Amino acid sequence: MRCQWWQSAVNDLYKGHAPDHPVMTALAEVLQQAQLTRYRLQRIVASREEVSGLGQQPESLAELLAQLDSSLGQLSQLQLEAAHDASPTSAEAAQKVARGVGLARVLRGTPRDASRGRTRLPEESTGRHGVSLSGLAQGRPSPELCAVAAELAGVAKGNLAEARKMTADVPQASRPLLLPALHASLWLDRLAAVGHDVFNPALQISPVSPLGYQLRLKWAMLRHRF
Repeated sequence: MRCQWWQSAVNDLYKGHAPDHPVMTALAEVLQQAQLTRYRLQRIVASREEVSGLGQQPESLAELLAQLDSSLGQLSQLQLEAAHDASPTSAEAAQKVARGVGLARVLRGTPRDASRGRTRLPEESTGRHGVSLSGLAQGRPSPELCAVAAELAGVAKGNLAEARKMTADVPQASRPLLLPALHASLWLDRLAAVGHDVFNPALQISPVSPLGYQLRLKWAMLRHRF
């Protein structure tokens, strides 16, 4: 029901009747300055409904990536539209960052999901590595689960690395939109350092201190690279 409200709110927004809601008010202001594709907003809402409603494990990595493309991916494209950046290179780099960040979030959220009796780790991967879903639900680390995490982390790092190579061809004004990749990269490095054990308590702590992260972020912004 809540997702249906958001879908209706998006439609009303594009009819010039923004609902009295902080998010819709902000979007209405953005629409006065930039053309945001309605479909992208609708797809974000639909994706949220699909993921939260089904509560099912993705069958494959391809399905998980499609979910990320429909959520974080669409959001990243909306940010480019708001920045008036129609560059295909920017779009591709943003998509790769969204995938890398999204996969890192899936891995980081695995303990929380497991405590709720669900997982977003692809069924094909958990089955191939022999992960015990009952053990996962009980929060038990295992070599099999670490292998799945390492596999997904490798895909995440690969996407972030490809995006990093494209940064020089992304308009300078749009490069800050790629900076979420920085924190994801740091967290993935921490994951590797603990043997890809997603239940390791160290992973629930920021990989760097707040000051350290701000310094890294400033340095990345000065170099226009993440």
